[in-house]
Amino acid sequence: MNLKDALSHPDANEWRASIEEECTALTKKEVFKSLRISDLPKGTKLLQGKLVFKQKLDAQGKPERKKMRCVAQGFRQIPGINYHDTYSPVTKISSIHLICAIAAAYNLELEQLDVKTAYLNGHLDETIYMAPLDGICSSPDKVWLLLCALYGLKQSGKIWNDLIDKTFCDLDFKPCTGDPCVYVYNKDRTIMFIPLYVDNSLCAHNNPTFFQHIISELKKHFEMSYLGPTHFMLGIEIIWDQKKGMITLNQQQYILDMLEKYGMSNCHTCPTPMTPKMELTTAQSPQTDAECTEAKTIPYQNVTGSLLYAAMATRPDIAFAVGVLCRFDSNHGQTHWTTAK
Repeated sequence: MNLKDALSHPDANEWRASIEEECTALTKKEVFKSLRISDLPKGTKLLQGKLVFKQKLDAQGKPERKKMRCVAQGFRQIPGINYHDTYSPVTKISSIHLICAIAAAYNLELEQLDVKTAYLNGHLDETIYMAPLDGICSSPDKVWLLLCALYGLKQSGKIWNDLIDKTFCDLDFKPCTGDPCVYVYNKDRTIMFIPLYVDNSLCAHNNPTFFQHIISELKKHFEMSYLGPTHFMLGIEIIWDQKKGMITLNQQQYILDMLEKYGMSNCHTCPTPMTPKMELTTAQSPQTDAECTEAKTIPYQNVTGSLLYAAMATRPDIAFAVGVLCRFDSNHGQTHWTTAK
């Protein structure tokens, strides 16, 4: 979807609101400075960008809200010139499992926070000039000098991670050794765990007053959204039954969406993840040019990647079968594809 499609869509008013929200964020955070093209240093190459439109869904797969982002074409950046370090960790799915287990064992509250336009909070050290995007804070004969990190830039994730890490450490949180994106506060009988996945965070705690204090402190630095008790995060539905002391995780909607995406909505179920005594080998890989050409049209790696996430998050029962399939990601044949389905 492009800008023209969004503005002619039946939900054009909602898309228009998301565009205005993004423009407001860019202006408020002073993400760029407009310059005349004639003021550019000689030989400057402009980084291009695009508008990305996305429909956010809830745990039941129903439309929740519409979102638009200005995204730079970071793949055109030159290492050592307009970017340097790029490493940016996120919390592990296993850490979320562990924190949910701790919350169930000690009856902790599970709540969720989200940082709006997170990447725009970080400031760039490199000099990057970007061509303005049509319809978004653009003027004739002008270009953008980026002052803050923008979605799509290779260094944006690291800049954001460094910033949020410093903020949590200043609030007396300690990053875990095994997972540096899990922040722990443990003082005066108050315990709080915050696993951070980019701008989305789960919060397990035993002190509602201190939790509100942390939200207030974070809002001094970032524009935060309190999403209430945790129900849905990273495609995982989280059901916390405090009466039974049980937390249930499932990816029902994620799996249904995956089946629909790959044309498997009407497939039949099978009792085991993999046919007993099934053996996959390289002998079943393409042997002729025609078979190699056909293999390139199969979204095999997309499917194994989607299955791998389900296996790690909520379906360990398919882990072995998915692991076997992943061995043939770069050399898959029709037999491997049939087995994946």
